[in-house]
Amino acid sequence: MESLRDGNRHRSRRQCCDDSGIDRSYLDTSLPIDRRIEILLAQMTPEEKMELIREGWGIPGVKRLGIPDIKKVEAIHGYSYGTGATMFPQVLGMAASWNAPLLYKVTEAIGRESLDAGSIAAWSPVLDVATDPRWDAAKRASAKTRIYARRWAKRGSTDTRAWAHNYVQALWRTWSAFGRRDSHDVGFNEREMREIHLVPFRNVFRECRPQSVMMSYGDYMGVPVGKSKELLKGILRDEWGFDGFIVSDCGAITNMTSRKHYTALDKIEAANDALRAGIATNCGDTYNDKDVIRAATEGRLDMTALDDVCRDMLRVMFRTGLFEKQSKPSAQLGQAVPIMAVARTRGARPGDGSPVDCAAEKRGFAPPAVR
Repeated sequence: MESLRDGNRHRSRRQCCDDSGIDRSYLDTSLPIDRRIEILLAQMTPEEKMELIREGWGIPGVKRLGIPDIKKVEAIHGYSYGTGATMFPQVLGMAASWNAPLLYKVTEAIGRESLDAGSIAAWSPVLDVATDPRWDAAKRASAKTRIYARRWAKRGSTDTRAWAHNYVQALWRTWSAFGRRDSHDVGFNEREMREIHLVPFRNVFRECRPQSVMMSYGDYMGVPVGKSKELLKGILRDEWGFDGFIVSDCGAITNMTSRKHYTALDKIEAANDALRAGIATNCGDTYNDKDVIRAATEGRLDMTALDDVCRDMLRVMFRTGLFEKQSKPSAQLGQAVPIMAVARTRGARPGDGSPVDCAAEKRGFAPPAVR
């Protein structure tokens, strides 16, 4: 009887393998997502796992296993990785209009232009509270005070709703307390963080449950955010239940070897710190560094942590249907189709805006096969 069961298992495995010997049963949508993840992960080499989590104008994917790429764009106030797109005012200026319906229309327009150019992930919105004029990204933020933080927390939900309406994934950024000088200690205590700087993120998370979040350059309580288990695991995952993937801001992991941090001796140590904190995608030159990749093949990286962040990436890809539905841009890649003139903000009045419905973001962001 035992030999019969073993024979059935072997026949079942042969039936789902292709000519190259790859078990493609992870493409079976009737299987639980966790099972699909394990089937696929077991067939990935260390080099392929590193390829999955590196960031080069998006997630490159793994061709051998049919893991799709995810093309991304900054898109904070317009499609920024090409030509011909509509450029809207900076976010801080639009937030001063107090016009949530207008911001929804702006974000919806950016989403349509991004999708037309082949991008299905947008590194937007920025939800940080700008508290230091020396912060060179202050113009990206939508709030400057406690009042604005609470009032414009809805702005992130509005953005996420508009992105999801166009089947574009919103990546909320920059977690957390990025409203001060880059790569410096933010200088906030826990009460300031929870009552001011985490408020916009918390509200968006409760309403929309975004699939991805970007971590920031700074230190919190003397620990770089890139290795902060308190922020990236304790609050984000354990308290709030986040189960998407975390992206590093560009160069933030390498910065742990220099630039005010000096908490890692080299990129291998920085990569291990970031992986253990749960950072799944590295915008920068750490995860794709040849010495770091070699360390992965030789087992000198934390392979358990590497597998965990790969699971985070694959979970989002399976959950949102990326393996089944790929974007089919109607324009030449990198060439956006302008569809709206610059938004008018003069004469705008305060208002609550329309109710936020983030059902599309919760369902997933994979676009239809034919638009």
